[in-house]
Amino acid sequence: MSVALFDIGSGSVGLSLVEFKKGDVPVINFLGRETFYVSDDIDVGRILPLTFSAIERLRNKMDMTTHISPEEIHCFLSSHLVMSKVGSSTALFDEPQIITKDIIHKIAKGATDPTATDESTVKIEDKIMQVKLNGYETGRPIGHMAKEITVSSFSSFVEKDFLGLLIALLRDLFPVQLVQFHSFALSSYSVTRDISHNEEFLVIDVGSEITEVSVVLRDGLESIISFPHGKSGFLRSLRGTFDNTHREDSELKTWARDHFLPDPEREDRITNAGGLWMKHFAEEVLSRERVVPKKVFMTVDENSASLYGKLILSAYNNNLWDALVRQVDGDALRDFVKNKSGIRDDHFLMSEAIFMNKILYD
Repeated sequence: MSVALFDIGSGSVGLSLVEFKKGDVPVINFLGRETFYVSDDIDVGRILPLTFSAIERLRNKMDMTTHISPEEIHCFLSSHLVMSKVGSSTALFDEPQIITKDIIHKIAKGATDPTATDESTVKIEDKIMQVKLNGYETGRPIGHMAKEITVSSFSSFVEKDFLGLLIALLRDLFPVQLVQFHSFALSSYSVTRDISHNEEFLVIDVGSEITEVSVVLRDGLESIISFPHGKSGFLRSLRGTFDNTHREDSELKTWARDHFLPDPEREDRITNAGGLWMKHFAEEVLSRERVVPKKVFMTVDENSASLYGKLILSAYNNNLWDALVRQVDGDALRDFVKNKSGIRDDHFLMSEAIFMNKILYD
């Protein structure tokens, strides 16, 4: 089955055409990404036309590359378009109860914040993440006896008007019936957990305009935090330390190397430009979370990986903590997905292909 996967971020849109077959790893036959730039403020009204134009350009590129038509479309949305909620609810029984699917779903409803949605939004995901019986996680809880059950769930919501416009555009460009939506937060958490075999970690996705952090504790998604500072914001700060030249260059280290003087001075300026990102990360994540995992997985392009790895370590060290930082890149994912597009690996789209394979066949 051929599926088109869109990765819709705050500063770029990616598209892959993926072949899925039960028992095999997914195969990417087409891969492309279109980047766009916005001003200092994250104005969704200004981003949406750029997003829709990028989708149309990617469709044209795909047509010039392959004659394969997708049977389904799945879109992965970043946090500037999605509101995600993680919650849990516990029930205590006077006597041990046989746990049924109905009991689990009834308790899961209590984990969802009723104020999280209104008539202007649409729920795109509602997933039970973890079930604990008598305080212990249970992979197959149905049929077991328990006096206490805790259900953790994840839900995400999108603005109804935006969703309608996007569906109309996609159905105009692609002759498909099924168009589904997912949050990048859920897919990146799921894939990172499965390939790393860790129970406690952070997933830090540094996008163009937004950074999204998933906190995983005891093998469960504890919280999702986002703040408005990404690679483009860093680059704007970096330019301000040197000159006012208008430059849109995602290769931050290359730009710094070409424009700065001796290495120590260059490193100081890069560190200073990253100070705002570190401040957000420390205030929103390190100071708020009761427990901060030491293991950190970054999903960021390879041009920026070393840079953000240093910023994360510095933020941890400032709190007198140690951290082990690893990049989730193409090398980490190649055992789980094949890129036959002839285009350089895009680990965001590769990760989403792995997630879709799990949804389709697990």
